[in-house]
Amino acid sequence: MRGQYRWLPIGLKKWTLFGLLLACHTGQAQNTPWATRYFRNQTVSFKTHEVKPFVVEVNNTGYRDTLYQALSENGEPVYYYRKILQEVCFEGECRLLNAYLYWNITGSYLGLELPPEEFLSKSEHTPFVPSEYAELNKILADSLSPLANFAYEDLIVKDRKPPSGLDAVTGATTTNIAGYVVDGAVYTTHTLWHLVYGPTRQEVMRLTAEVLTPELLGEILQSADMGDRYWALNHISHLQRLPRQLAKQVLALMDDKQYNLSERAISSLQPQQLGDGFLQGEIVKKIDQVGYSLKPQLIVKLGEAPFLTEGVAQQLATYLKQSNGKPLITIFDVLQKQQVSEPKVLSIVSDLLANENRFIANNAYKFLSGIAIKDRVILGKMEAYEARLADGY
Repeated sequence: MRGQYRWLPIGLKKWTLFGLLLACHTGQAQNTPWATRYFRNQTVSFKTHEVKPFVVEVNNTGYRDTLYQALSENGEPVYYYRKILQEVCFEGECRLLNAYLYWNITGSYLGLELPPEEFLSKSEHTPFVPSEYAELNKILADSLSPLANFAYEDLIVKDRKPPSGLDAVTGATTTNIAGYVVDGAVYTTHTLWHLVYGPTRQEVMRLTAEVLTPELLGEILQSADMGDRYWALNHISHLQRLPRQLAKQVLALMDDKQYNLSERAISSLQPQQLGDGFLQGEIVKKIDQVGYSLKPQLIVKLGEAPFLTEGVAQQLATYLKQSNGKPLITIFDVLQKQQVSEPKVLSIVSDLLANENRFIANNAYKFLSGIAIKDRVILGKMEAYEARLADGY
């Protein structure tokens, strides 16, 4: 279950660092020397084969630290982690935060790990209990937390004794963020959240983006986490073309039950990718499967292609027979933009001139009027339509 926490007792077995890292990737309870370990599900399920260190700058201060990248046997990133040694201070007292923070390959929070005999504390150095670690694990997974709007200095109380049970936070500030911190551990929660979503996260995403492949993007699109899927869609635009399997995965995300994700999936497709006849064909099929609100967006997307294959143009024209309103207008706009003039398409459109729905017939006539028609049959249908208009149709 996503967000599940694990409380791990200190194990008796001796582990090497490399052996420990190989065990960590599953997120399951292990007989390890770690006292406390709370993890969420990983983006991908590759097994860890090796760990690669990267020297990174921390918070643009010039201070450099090591970010570790776990890799699969094929060189795909599996997760990232960083050793945290930082003081958390309030009311003139400080306690060293000694922990490991983990990130998914998309930069999402993955987990928190504490060495033996280390613990997180609240006011008066009271240790966290398991339920508070679980709560913290959930808080750190929220990338949209209001904690983003509070600087460390905003939490400091000046000339005022803090309310009982709080680590020196004003009543007003506590009211604003009370539901987004562990009670009595505002500073600790704030510090960890900003470490998770600080510059290290950007470095994680950069490193993953450097080694992205269509196969890895496909793995991320299968993640249960919606944020992972959005991340993958945001990076699909970098591909010159979409392999068939990846194209199918992207289109599978387009359905009326997940409207926002569907819109993002549609917009992720780029003109250079849309020149692929297979992808065009899959999009045309999808138009017939989605609801009314998504149809125009898929049709407009085909208009961004460098050209339309003859089969796709014919299928779009065929949809005109069952369309009305915005989808119908959008199809005509795309056919006109793509300068479609194939005889079969023009023949299908000309049949609409006899439609009893004047809106449909009028749009068909406007489209045909913009093309130098030479086919006598089509010209005859256009003349018949003009005669009907003259008779008050």
